[in-house]
Order: sequence, then C-alpha cells, then structure tokens
Amino acid sequence: MPDLMDKEIRFYCVVNPEGGGGRAKQLWFQLKTELENQHIAFDFEFTKAKGDGITLAQNAIEKGYTHLIAVGGDGTANELANGILLKQEENKQLRVALSLFSCGTGNDWVKSFQIPRDPVQFVRKLKNLKYRIQDVALVDYLKNKKGMSRYMINVAGLAYDAFVASNTEKQKKGFWAGKLYLLQVFRLLFSYKPEKALIITDEEEWEDTFYTINIGKCKYSGGNMQLVPHAVIDDGMLAVTLASALPKWEVILLTPRFYNGNIGKHPKIRTLHSKTIQIKSLEEKEILLEIDGEYVGHTPVRIEVVEKALKVFGF
Repeated sequence: MPDLMDKEIRFYCVVNPEGGGGRAKQLWFQLKTELENQHIAFDFEFTKAKGDGITLAQNAIEKGYTHLIAVGGDGTANELANGILLKQEENKQLRVALSLFSCGTGNDWVKSFQIPRDPVQFVRKLKNLKYRIQDVALVDYLKNKKGMSRYMINVAGLAYDAFVASNTEKQKKGFWAGKLYLLQVFRLLFSYKPEKALIITDEEEWEDTFYTINIGKCKYSGGNMQLVPHAVIDDGMLAVTLASALPKWEVILLTPRFYNGNIGKHPKIRTLHSKTIQIKSLEEKEILLEIDGEYVGHTPVRIEVVEKALKVFGF
C-alpha cells in the first residue's frame, strides 16, 4: 500500500494475462523488469476473470493509489476506466489517472494518445509525466432483459461491428489473435443481415436499415480502423458514423476507407456529432452492442457524452 504522505508516485498495475491471445503475460514481465531497473515504485495484481479490472481499480483507489496502469488490451483499459469513473461518481473531487501498456489484439485507444508499446519507452514516459483529460461516454443498454450501464473511452459499435465482436470474443487466443478481427470482418460478412433501426440524436430522428453504427470519442478501433475519423477526445461531443445497408461486394471495396479516414465521403455513410444518441431496433430481434471492442449486450441503447472525465498519462 502506498504511503499517502509520500510525494513519490507509486503506480498500480492491473495485468490481464489473457490479453493479446496470452502475450500480455510475457510482455508484462518485460515491463516489470524495466520498472525495476529504472527504480519505479509499483505494485501489481493479475485479473482472474472478465470484469476483475473494475473491482481491482476500485480497491486500488480506496488504498490511495492515484496512477493506475492497465496491462492488456483496450478491454482491460475499459475495465480500469470504469472502476475509476464509478469512484469519481462517489467523489467528484477525485481525479485518478489511467494509462495502458498495450498488448491486446486491437491496441487502438493508445493510438489517440501516442502511448508507447515498447516497455523501455513506456517506462521513460513514467519518469516525466504529462497529463490530458478526455471525454468519455456513458452507455445504457440491455443484457438478458436487464438494464445495464457502462462507460466507453474509445468507440462503441452496433449492428455489424458488434456482430463481429460477439463472434470473435471466444477466439482471442494464440498466434492469430492480432489478425482475428480483420479476418472475421470478411468471413462473417456473408452471414450478416443489415438491421433496421430508429436513430435519435440531439437534433433529429430517422429510420433506416444499417450495415453498421459507430459512436466514438477516439478515432481508432478494430485494429487501426478509423470508423469515426471525426472524433475529438475532448470536444464535448460524440462522433457518430451511420452506414446504411450496402451490397456485400461494395463493403469489400470500401475496405481502404475503413483505414484512411475517408469513410464519411461515401454517399451511403453519414458522419455527424451529437451529445446524445439513442438506437432502437425496429425489428423483433434486438441489435447487438460492443463497447471498446468487447461485446456487452443489445438495444435499446442510449449514449451520452461525459465531458472531461478521465485523466490520462503515459504519452
């Protein structure tokens, strides 16, 4: 436990050993060695199951830690962020900082902050800390007919994006883990049926049949894709991309746009900003939802921006 009177920062690392198809455990030992070599004060704990990061983060904050490091992927960072943000709901004056030593399958959130993935460079940043405050989003949704809430720090996806995430979740292991999402994007395309939904933003509402729906605070998701290239981390708005139903051959031809930031130039893809958005299915089947790369539930979904909520370091 850190001494609260000690001015030296003592970092608390939460390690997901299953991150990156199991690579996170090996990369953690490289990071741990570098922390020790550079005489950086730290404690650590391994997660044992999905969701552990939330509880471990909350426990760490109660013990007095102010700088938490997720060691894993975007899902691990999301769990620690949720632990931090839930504590900040209780104590408005609390400001705990988060970083991610990224060794997952997507590694997308760190790209928006340019947080290094090399352990030597990462530890170097810890010796000269800089901070930035980002907006997050609060997502309300259903899971097994029960109302749920979760914070999003990167990108949420519905329809095809969540369909891929839900089918990929149990396969994030082994050598192919890093390429799995892109492989699944193409493999599952031919078994997917676009979904009819009602969209309600701050200024308008409309119905359409959608290929995919994305809402983000950061630009990158799905392993370097830019599905919300107009996202700004601290502008107080949600970046929204709505892709209407497209022929499957056209989706394949659009692949370069997923990566180069030009997705919004296609006539059937709309990009916009809003502080809130609601998505409701217009069919008997509910539309799936993923948050920061992890499948969590389904519609009806309501997402609201929470301004300047999360303190980030490590860049």
